[in-house]
Amino acid sequence: MSVHGWTGRRRRLAVFLLQMGSVCVLGHGALPVAEAQSAQAPVVRVSGRVADASGAPVPGASVSLTGSTTTPTGVAETADDGTFRIEVVPGLYTLRVSATGYATLQRQGVTVSSSVDLGTVTLQVAATSVVAVSGRQTFADLTRLSSQDALVGIADAASSGVITARELTARARRRPADALEAVPGLAVSQHSGEGKANQYYVRGFNLDHGTDLALSVAGMPVNLPTHGHGQGYADLNFLIPELVGSLQYRKGTYAADTGDFSAAGTIRINYLNQLEAPLARLEGGMFGYGRVLAAASPRVGDGRLLVAAEGMVNDVPWERPDAMRRGNAVVRYSRGTPLNGVSVTGLWYSARWFATDQIPRRLVDTGALPRFGTLDRTSGGDTHRLGVTAEWQRTSAAGITRVTGYGFSSGLLLHSNFTYRLDAPDEGDQFAQRDHRQVFGGSASRTWAIRGGDRRQLVTVGTDVRHDAIGDVGLARTAARRRLLTVRDDRVGQTSGAGWAQWQSSWSPYIRSTLGVRGDLYHWRVDAGEPANAGERTSGIVNPKASVAFGPWKRTELYLSAGGGFHSNDGRGTTMTRDPLTGDAVSPVDPLARARGAEVGLRTTAWPGLHMTVALWGLGLASELVFVGDAGTTTASRPSARRGVEWDLDYAPTPWLSIEGSLALSRALHG
Repeated sequence: MSVHGWTGRRRRLAVFLLQMGSVCVLGHGALPVAEAQSAQAPVVRVSGRVADASGAPVPGASVSLTGSTTTPTGVAETADDGTFRIEVVPGLYTLRVSATGYATLQRQGVTVSSSVDLGTVTLQVAATSVVAVSGRQTFADLTRLSSQDALVGIADAASSGVITARELTARARRRPADALEAVPGLAVSQHSGEGKANQYYVRGFNLDHGTDLALSVAGMPVNLPTHGHGQGYADLNFLIPELVGSLQYRKGTYAADTGDFSAAGTIRINYLNQLEAPLARLEGGMFGYGRVLAAASPRVGDGRLLVAAEGMVNDVPWERPDAMRRGNAVVRYSRGTPLNGVSVTGLWYSARWFATDQIPRRLVDTGALPRFGTLDRTSGGDTHRLGVTAEWQRTSAAGITRVTGYGFSSGLLLHSNFTYRLDAPDEGDQFAQRDHRQVFGGSASRTWAIRGGDRRQLVTVGTDVRHDAIGDVGLARTAARRRLLTVRDDRVGQTSGAGWAQWQSSWSPYIRSTLGVRGDLYHWRVDAGEPANAGERTSGIVNPKASVAFGPWKRTELYLSAGGGFHSNDGRGTTMTRDPLTGDAVSPVDPLARARGAEVGLRTTAWPGLHMTVALWGLGLASELVFVGDAGTTTASRPSARRGVEWDLDYAPTPWLSIEGSLALSRALHG
């Protein structure tokens, strides 16, 4: 036998033995596996039902039971009636339930030893979702007032949040602006009579009457561009505080669904759909103050009809009484549930007043003028707003569709005198500003829920459109409300449209992101009394948005946000070539002024009853709007920037005691 032959036989023998060994090894290993499978604990069934706070089923909700690993041991999706069923082996699990438009619910330490029915699992509407409020107590339940826990895991920035009906009820609300001051870091003042729009201060900016603070009520925008008194004029005196169901606020430039006037912040005010009981209120006080309010919300057909009327008079302590006379009315019909409903709201408001403005201190010091006196007893104004808005929202397993439409008419005639007799010693320096317009517009958005395993994504696209038909906007010199000289007399048509998209994704249980982009397009047509200032102008702007949230760890989250925004300038300034006061040649202003902002924030509810946020922010404007006293309007000015820190604390150590505190510090870098 040759060596080569022996080697070949030996090789074949080795291969044979290896094959036999493999069979033996495989056979030896198969027996315990089979025995283990036969010894496995029996599979048990976990069932239940997912519903919202009103008891309505939530179809398409994702339900998972997670064991010792991060991979869900059992996953199911709720049926049309909200029911679900998951088969797992007995053990200790974490239950997680999520659905579009709702705050994610998570319960740890769920013990499953046999088949069990968990009953009804209630999801709370996400505090940052746009919802139709169905009642004071209902909305309070939805946002878990005691700790605002719903914000953790939902909010995309520390400076965004919600002020709920219960929080508002605990505050004194004598004037409409009192509700706004519930927003941390926002201050609101009043001057030139109670009928004029408020002055707003936030993030280190004096925003005049709303130049960089976007306000809306029941889906209807409040800010008025190309206004006779100031760009973005936002008069909230038509608000009835007792009807406010919630305030949803955002600061900064990080949200794709907000556009013009929102660089410093956005506040959306939601009206209630129904009251707990009919309301009647009669108030009276010093200096001729009186107020009457009546409201009820009877059931009509399948919905609720909310009807409210308010009247107010006030003289205040001035030597020349304000003689403020205000009337408000609201009619609102709503049907459906918070996320599947429709509402139509009609608003009417009218007011007239006299105003005592600033006076020279030297005259008061010498006794020539009383402290509460005035040098022009005819300053004041009258205003009105009449409009209707409709909101429709539909939520399904596939996503959320929302449509809003509105139309309103508004007017203001304001007589002011800041310098008294400086320019015209004989007749005085009083001037009149007027603005009358009709506004029509709407918005629509669609959110799709995309699920891939345990990762949830929301993709939203939306559009906004608005047209302001400004039939009369102008400035005149007057004496005792009698016109002496027309300075400006214009008509403006302003049309704007926007498209935006947003992508929200959960990359892991502790990281989620929001990326967005928004494009806005504006067109102005100015028919000016001075032909040199007439013309048309078109301008557009695109702004990216981004936010990342890390957490929660021990009910604490960290946020990073950045993005671009803008405010529009007065449309008359975009075509103006001659100063209406002096006749000098001027250059048109840029139609849209860009804003850039960034923020680092933290939110925690780590201790029972505590809700605290901290935000370090920066905001820069390519052009700041500045009030010009002589002309009584705003004008585009130099770039400006602010940096600051905001701290907000809500702590309820007991059911009967709550402690609130906020601190806002800012610094102007240049101006």
